[in-house]
Amino acid sequence: MNSVVRKLLMTLLMASLLAGCSTHKARQAFVQAEKLARQQQYVQAVALYTQAVADNPDSLEYRMRLMEIRSKAARQVLGQARQARAQGLLQDAVKAYRQAQSLDPTLEQASQELKQVENRIRAEELTRQAEEFFRTRRFTQAMANLDQALLLAPELESAQELKDKVRAAVATEVDGVDLDVASNEPISLKFKSAKIKEVFKILSRLSGITFIFDEDVERETVSVELDHASFAQALELILKMKKLNMRVLNPKTVILYPATRDKEKQYEDQLIQTFYLSNIQAKKAVNMLRTMLQLRK
Repeated sequence: MNSVVRKLLMTLLMASLLAGCSTHKARQAFVQAEKLARQQQYVQAVALYTQAVADNPDSLEYRMRLMEIRSKAARQVLGQARQARAQGLLQDAVKAYRQAQSLDPTLEQASQELKQVENRIRAEELTRQAEEFFRTRRFTQAMANLDQALLLAPELESAQELKDKVRAAVATEVDGVDLDVASNEPISLKFKSAKIKEVFKILSRLSGITFIFDEDVERETVSVELDHASFAQALELILKMKKLNMRVLNPKTVILYPATRDKEKQYEDQLIQTFYLSNIQAKKAVNMLRTMLQLRK
């Protein structure tokens, strides 16, 4: 036997030994995978079935079993994702949904529910930002965040509750200025032929807003009945009933005067504008304006 033939035989022998070894390894992995599958440890089983197929890719049995158990593993992990979601562990749920997707990319439920959870996470983040906007009275930004949050997760109660609070706060915007109302609780009023100063005294106590009266307003009387109205609604109704206008001097102070051309001109005077009182204490502002306008205390 010459050397060439000897080398060829050795090569064939080695190949046969390696093939036999691979087949043996594949069988071992398959047997272990079957054991795990019977114990419903599908994810771990998938790893071993994958190894078996890699070692013996010609085995139809191995490939079919891998497909079957991979599908079961995906559904098992999908169940874990749903459980985490139900417990509010949204980040854990996201990881599980993604694992289910990787096991079975055709599993539409995993893709759909993953999107829902990601939307919920984003909605909660937007709501947290909106809380900070609300705290700093940036109502427009807060409302924009909450609208987007509820679009992503309509079921998010915290976003809806905060949106209701923002709406109530925005309702205190008067004459383009956010009034610093002490409470957003609904206001109920019932007066018959009462002096208008007495009505506004009650409104002031409920809202924390100081009202200054033009001398031609102080003699007015009013009959009004309101139930569960906002501060802005109560103020608007009384002003319309008595044909009054107002000017917001600062977030805590409002001046009331008759809705006439002469009075409008008087209160638009440049001197008033110069002393627009966003940074002046309310009591000091009241005394200053009464002196300037010669209003009766």
